[in-house]
Amino acid sequence: MFRAVPTKRFYLYTAKWNRDRLVNALLDFNEVELTDIKDPELKPLKETTELDEFYTKVLLKLKLKLEEIEEIVGKRIRTEDVEGALYITPEDVEKLLKKVDEKIALLRNLLDPKLIEKRRKELEEVNNKLAWLEEEILSSLEPKVRASLRIEEKHARIFEVLSFLEENIDSMEKTIKEIAQNPSKIK
Repeated sequence: MFRAVPTKRFYLYTAKWNRDRLVNALLDFNEVELTDIKDPELKPLKETTELDEFYTKVLLKLKLKLEEIEEIVGKRIRTEDVEGALYITPEDVEKLLKKVDEKIALLRNLLDPKLIEKRRKELEEVNNKLAWLEEEILSSLEPKVRASLRIEEKHARIFEVLSFLEENIDSMEKTIKEIAQNPSKIK
């Protein structure tokens, strides 16, 4: 026996590029029935619109850019990650494409063997100059350091003599006290 089930009817307009995703999302509920629109008041859907063509061109550009990046980097990029592009505006896509072109140009420059060799030579020159400057600084400081070391050596020698005298004075004071306490021990 059949029973009546309340249903809702609605019309949904979306761009062509989003249609399949929307249909799949609705069918996930398992309680959706899709039928063609047969209402005379509604205009039939145009198969392709200018916006749909623009989006397909933009998506194609994005995929080509991804392939170009994969070629440079050597790592596979999943195209599922590009699906996020479906949620952005065409202006955002154009901005992203410009940024991607800049980054690709930068990557190509970074991987250019001539540029790498040039940077290596520049770094070698800088290292040589730093070593030379370090040597110059050390050589200019060397006489001052030697003079200060001589002064420190003299100070150390003076300190040793003073320490020796202090020890001798202490021992002499002890001896004088002992003599003062026992004058009979002196012969």
